[in-house]
Amino acid sequence: MPPLRLKESNLPSLTSKTALITGATSGIGLQTAILLASHGATVHIASRNAAKGEETVTALRAQYPSHTYHYHPLDLSSIASAAASAANFARENTCLDILIANAGVACVPVDELSTDGLDMAFAVNHVGHFVFISGLLPLLRSTAEKSGDVRVVITSSDAHKFVDKVDLSDVDRRIPGDGGSIRDLPAATRRYGRSKRANILFAMELDRRLRAPPGGGSGCTGIRVNVCHPGTIGATGLGDGPAFGMMTWMSGLTRKLVTIVGITPREGAMTQTLLAAAEKIREEDVHGRFFAPRTGWNMRYTHSEEVDLGEWAQSVEDAKALWEWTEGWVDKVLGKGNLGGE
Repeated sequence: MPPLRLKESNLPSLTSKTALITGATSGIGLQTAILLASHGATVHIASRNAAKGEETVTALRAQYPSHTYHYHPLDLSSIASAAASAANFARENTCLDILIANAGVACVPVDELSTDGLDMAFAVNHVGHFVFISGLLPLLRSTAEKSGDVRVVITSSDAHKFVDKVDLSDVDRRIPGDGGSIRDLPAATRRYGRSKRANILFAMELDRRLRAPPGGGSGCTGIRVNVCHPGTIGATGLGDGPAFGMMTWMSGLTRKLVTIVGITPREGAMTQTLLAAAEKIREEDVHGRFFAPRTGWNMRYTHSEEVDLGEWAQSVEDAKALWEWTEGWVDKVLGKGNLGGE
């Protein structure tokens, strides 16, 4: 059977749908917000920087007066903050049809740990989203019971290829020094790759647990979890600024080169937007799969396509181990049973 293909023409009307996107003040997150709102969805933009979040919503309302946008505060670098943010959203909203875990950090100094003592890339890209999504599961379930079609999309990256496993042996260790010199670049690259590989294993395990809860009971087939690589994009805001000993002009030149050979932020937003909204996902019951964009001869986006990552991505043992490790770390911070989700 050929891989499933999704195109922009597959996007339906999303009137009456509520969407929540993390990290949507710039790059592909912002473009995803615009695409979903342009099809009628009410879009909540979640980000850490309140001033930038409010500014983004104000600008979008002015530019697209027929769209509906709201700002929601979320700091993924803190387990307690991510849990509180999920609880606040669930308290303020009666439904959630689309949840896109788009936010991420890269090129983070390796001598820097989160407030919970974790490698910052892993804390934001994986643990923060684990906590936030877990806290929203009751709301997602209740919405699915009414509509039968709720989407959770987790944004990963081809950077998962930077590592061959999710090695957690040093995830709570800072690398001494200034953390941002050129000699630290390999470590930062590995840490980013580890977080993106974790995104994939988490998505697959979340999908399995929703359909067959570990403790028994009825599964939820109305929530479809998928994961994607958005593509190679120059203007994403990810890792902006000089880092690891690169001069400003060199950093800028690198981003310009990527922009030339890569796809635009709007094109990069298409894969996660399609997974969040395309009717084919519901009609063919697509869940627990990985998608990536495809380009034509002119290097422009043409469609999004399912990709087989191999056996490692479907490893129940590895995904379960990552889940239990993450759950254990969260329990240490919040106390067992205080996550608020499932």
